[in-house]
Amino acid sequence: MSRVQSEQRTESIKRPLPEGWLWTKLGEVCEQDKKIVEPNSLSAKSLPYLSLENVQSGTGRILKGVAGREDANGKSTTFVFDERHVLYGKLRPYLNKVALPDFRGRCTTEMIPLLPKERIDREFLGWLLRRSETVGAAMRQKTGSRMPRADMDDLFTLEVPLPPLPEQKRIAALLTEQMAAVDRARAAAEVQLEAAKALTAAYLRDVFNGPEAQKWPRRRLGEVCEIIGGNTLPRCEESREEERVYCLKVSDLEGRYSDGYRLSGGALCTTRQHVGNRLLKPGAVVFPKRGGAIATNKKRILQVYAVLDPNLMGVQMRDEALVLPAFLHLWFQSWDISSLQSGNTVPQINQQDLAPLSVGLPPMHEQQRITACLGEQMTSLERMYRMLETQLATINALPAALLRQAFSGEL
Repeated sequence: MSRVQSEQRTESIKRPLPEGWLWTKLGEVCEQDKKIVEPNSLSAKSLPYLSLENVQSGTGRILKGVAGREDANGKSTTFVFDERHVLYGKLRPYLNKVALPDFRGRCTTEMIPLLPKERIDREFLGWLLRRSETVGAAMRQKTGSRMPRADMDDLFTLEVPLPPLPEQKRIAALLTEQMAAVDRARAAAEVQLEAAKALTAAYLRDVFNGPEAQKWPRRRLGEVCEIIGGNTLPRCEESREEERVYCLKVSDLEGRYSDGYRLSGGALCTTRQHVGNRLLKPGAVVFPKRGGAIATNKKRILQVYAVLDPNLMGVQMRDEALVLPAFLHLWFQSWDISSLQSGNTVPQINQQDLAPLSVGLPPMHEQQRITACLGEQMTSLERMYRMLETQLATINALPAALLRQAFSGEL
C-alpha cells in the first residue's frame, strides 16, 4: 500500500463524519461518459471545442473567449459534453482543472466528462474533485513523470465524504459564494502589488528623469565603468576560504523584489588569482543578459567578489570617487534595460551596447543625498511589498482551507 493510500485509508477510518454523512467511493457517485465525436463529423464542426488551456486551474473557470479556437476543423477525436457533466482534466492532475460547463460542446480526450449519479449534486461533485485529497489521489504513484495522467479506475476507488443531498446543495452554494469572495480579494491584492511596483518606478523617474537631472554633467558608461561579460566558470581550486570568490549563475539571482534581484546562491569555488580580469568586485551591478530574464529588468549590487557565467553581465565602477555603486544601481533601475536586447534567436544585451550609454553624474554629495533618500523610500516600499505578498499568500491558501472545512462538516 502506498503512503497516499495509507493516509487516505487512515483518514476514512479515524475522521468522524457529521450525522447523516457517510464514506463512499468516488466511482459510486459518478461515472465516465465518454461519448466520442469523430473527426471531420458534422458534430465536430458545429460544437464549440474546449481544451485544457481553456480551463483555469483551481477555480475551474471556463475561458469562453478562447473556447472553439483550437481544433476548429474537428481534426482530433473529442468527447461530447453538456450542462449535466463535470469535466475533469486527467492530464497533469496537479493543475486541478475541474469545470462545470453551462453549454453543450466537445472537449479534448485529456478531459473526462463525468456524469453525476442521483446521490450527488453536480456542483458538490465539482468541489469534491478540486479538494487536495482528490488531487493527491490522482497523482498517486505519478512522481517523476513529465506528463502524468490520472488513472480514472484508480481514482474512482477513492473514498469521499458524502452528506445528504440537501446538505450537499447548501455546502456547494456556500463554497461558490466564498470562493467568489476569495477571487475578489485576490484580485484586489494583485492590484495593490502592481501599484507597489509602479511606485518604485515613479520614485526613480522623478529623480533620474526630472528637471534637476537634466542639468547633471554626463559621461559615457564605458568611461566611468568597466563592463564585464560572463564566461565559462573556472574549476574549483584548493585554497583558504577567505581567498575564494563566488561563481555566479542566473539561478543564483533570486527575483520578486521591488528593488531587484537578491543574491541567493553562488558557490565559493576558485581563488582571485585564477580569474584575472574577469573578477567582479563588491559593489558591482549584475543582471541577466539573455532571454526572458531580461524582461524582469532586475539588478543587484553584489557585496561579494564573483565571476559570472555566460548568461550574466556585470558593471563595476572604475573610480568610486566619481560615482557611488549604490547611485549606479539606482540609475540602472530607472530605465528599461531590456530595450538593449538584440538578436532574433536568443536576444541578449551586448557589452558594446552598454558602453555608449549616457549617465548623468551629479556631485558626490548629491549622489550621497539621492542614494540615502531613495534608499529610505525603497526600504519602505520593500516592507509594503512583502506585506502584500504575505497577504496574497494568505488569500491563496484560503480555498484549500475552505474545502477542508466543507468536507469535514464545519461550514
